[in-house]
Amino acid sequence: MDQLLNKLAIVVSIGLQLVIFSVLIRKRLYRRFPWFLIYIAYAVVEAVLRLIAAGSQHLYYNVYWLTTIGDVSCTVLAVRESFLNVFRAYTNLRWFILAVWSCIGLAVLYAVYKAWFFPPTPATRRGAIVVGLQLGLDYTMVIIGLLYFGLRRFFRIRDRQWESGIISGFTIYAAFEIMALVARSAFGTRFRTAREWVPAIAYIIAEIGWVVVLIRPERRVPPPRDLKIDDLAELDQYSGFLARFLGRKS
Repeated sequence: MDQLLNKLAIVVSIGLQLVIFSVLIRKRLYRRFPWFLIYIAYAVVEAVLRLIAAGSQHLYYNVYWLTTIGDVSCTVLAVRESFLNVFRAYTNLRWFILAVWSCIGLAVLYAVYKAWFFPPTPATRRGAIVVGLQLGLDYTMVIIGLLYFGLRRFFRIRDRQWESGIISGFTIYAAFEIMALVARSAFGTRFRTAREWVPAIAYIIAEIGWVVVLIRPERRVPPPRDLKIDDLAELDQYSGFLARFLGRKS
């Protein structure tokens, strides 16, 4: 029964990935999100390989961890792409770069700490390393997601809904996968079904979110209107009032 449900989840995920891929091609969003397109294409190939290997637990385990290497690389590049699409103009600010890399570094260090001092139970050396890498990616994705929306609010950025949707999808999935990996570290093989299905359902939810966001037209924020003569006169009036007020205070 578990194998049947696992295959069903993979099939549903492949269907959603093909929809996302077609939307990116049809709306020519691959020009803006080339790495996200590559990620989706890789995810389709990855899901097909895992579906083929689903009949054998040993083969599925090997295929899963082998394909995870490419998945991690494509995920990092896709998230980086959307992040830079929004904040590229701010990358010349030293505090901005310091804040981003500090958050990423803290996430990776915390993941290494968890994997080293609280390895999964039971865990082989190889399993602990793999779980540590996965935790590092997931914690980084969550931190980047929180940082993204915090900076977006700080800089009052109201457009770029497609980038926000892509990053929120990765963030949601990573958060639920952290829950599953932490449960594995705490409980070992107990609650195995719940641990396996929570990330799978979360990823399907993320894919549905990507479909909904990318299908919708992006909201355009109107640029600020040009100042007119009346605006300049009013501004001059306020400036004069402020100057007189400060003069009295001094």
